[in-house]
Amino acid sequence: GLLVRRGQAPLARYIDFLRGPKLGVLRNSVEETRARRAGLDERQLRVYPDPATAIAALRAREIDALALSSVSVNYLAAHDADAALDALPGFDTQAGAAGLPAFQWRHDAAALQRRVDLALEHYLGSPEHLAAVRGYGFDETHILPVSAAAKAPADDTPAPTAPTSTAR
Repeated sequence: GLLVRRGQAPLARYIDFLRGPKLGVLRNSVEETRARRAGLDERQLRVYPDPATAIAALRAREIDALALSSVSVNYLAAHDADAALDALPGFDTQAGAAGLPAFQWRHDAAALQRRVDLALEHYLGSPEHLAAVRGYGFDETHILPVSAAAKAPADDTPAPTAPTSTAR
């Protein structure tokens, strides 16, 4: 997603920043990687250590936009006390990448990951799940199906019958 100052000209793709606008990203984020792959360099890209610093830079007009997950951008725009920030819908997510928040597993936790995926397979996207996460800015468009790789159990250990974690 893309967070901008209210009333700013729309920016739709990473390449729009090659013409002069400055894009803010968080250090080591997916958005930083995507921006660099799109050809942005230090002339167009500003890297920040945390969201608060990046948002302050956006407000101070040091950058023209801040790239974050779509859920984060929607939340920040909706909860902006000054009503000075907007979320831009449909920002380029590079070849269909979702632009969603995520977490990762340790490399040695593949069996646990598969068991959790199996448990979540029937929960994710259910009415119960959507009711639980809607207040955090998620809707049906932010819920991806569990991968096909998650369907095969890692070992003979039965999958949990209830989700062990939820997306919040």
